[in-house]
Amino acid sequence: MKHLISLIISCFLAGAAFAQKDTVAYTGDPGRDISAFLRAGVYLVDHVTFLPPKKSEREITLENKVNKAMMANLKWFTDTFPQMKEPPGNYYEKLGLTKEEFEEYSKSQDATPKREIHVTGHDSLAILKSGNLISFKGQGRLRVLDSLQFDLAHNAALYKRLILDYKAKESGGNKHEITTPEVGGYTYEYEEGGPGAGNDMNFSMTNYQLMIGKAYANGRLLVIFTALEVDNGKTKIRIVLPFEYDPSTP
Repeated sequence: MKHLISLIISCFLAGAAFAQKDTVAYTGDPGRDISAFLRAGVYLVDHVTFLPPKKSEREITLENKVNKAMMANLKWFTDTFPQMKEPPGNYYEKLGLTKEEFEEYSKSQDATPKREIHVTGHDSLAILKSGNLISFKGQGRLRVLDSLQFDLAHNAALYKRLILDYKAKESGGNKHEITTPEVGGYTYEYEEGGPGAGNDMNFSMTNYQLMIGKAYANGRLLVIFTALEVDNGKTKIRIVLPFEYDPSTP
């Protein structure tokens, strides 16, 4: 789920190309920002998905060479290569490329993939405020948000009465705060259970995540809600709901 949200965010940033007045500023203060982002009103929401990045014929040719070389030298790549202490960016003949091709291939892999944002539909979303509590009333696919609330006083989201925490301090950086030159926002999460150390396939788990971010380029909000419920190895609920809207026009 974490990787999925990161991918969706990167797609959203690459697809942001709307020129409009930015009336909702990102300050880095979650209490202030969430209150400003989620203002009471009824909004027209765009459901979005993201098209895969387009690759040039040259990129495809180089990737095919590498894939062919990996299959031909599979044992080396699976057994020997992981044990080597050289930096991962070093050139190896077993990659099936010349040094010049390897440099070209490396640059294409390091480049930020350019994905296109695609609107798949529209629904209306009502945002309601009562004191420090924000609630939602959605139409269509957004009805799942009727069970979602946000508590401004405690900087936490709630789904089905379970608390999705915002963790301001994490080892290695604040992974719950999205701060890049293009977007500012926050992630809230509840997680219980999982496969455990033994990778038991009959595990049970519950994971809910809410991400709210504002793109600097266009002032629109990207909201991503995900829900995963697994009971004894069987998926009961899987929701991935990314949408965007203009917070200045309720």
